[in-house]
Amino acid sequence: MAAGGQSLLLGDPETGEWAEPLTVITCLDVGSVRGRPITITSAKDSTICVWDLARRRLLRQPFREYGSEVFA
Repeated sequence: MAAGGQSLLLGDPETGEWAEPLTVITCLDVGSVRGRPITITSAKDSTICVWDLARRRLLRQPFREYGSEVFA
């Protein structure tokens, strides 16, 4: 995973290939839950996403309960 210029990219570490930018983000944090590497992102449209880094996909549908931008 790489982020910059408000874009989020998912890559394949085995092939070195990168996907097209997925979303416009305002912040990003990386961690692990029960040994699973995850990233949490927020976007200008008030969505919060939790990403499974090992599988390179969303863990669930984005959280959309917030009425304003999330910055941290």
